[in-house]
Amino acid sequence: MSALYALGERVVIRDCEWIVRRADPSDDGGYVLTVEGLSELVSGKSARFLIKLEE
Repeated sequence: MSALYALGERVVIRDCEWIVRRADPSDDGGYVLTVEGLSELVSGKSARFLIKLEE
């Protein structure tokens, strides 16, 4: 299974811009994205998002 998300890709999740550092398949058929914040509110923060829950 190839990831729909490329490393280094910029994504917008919850109205903030993030850069993808890792994309791993999750048990629910989606992906777990490990990201670093780019927007002012989240700059310097890291987070993980389950894509199926964010859709």
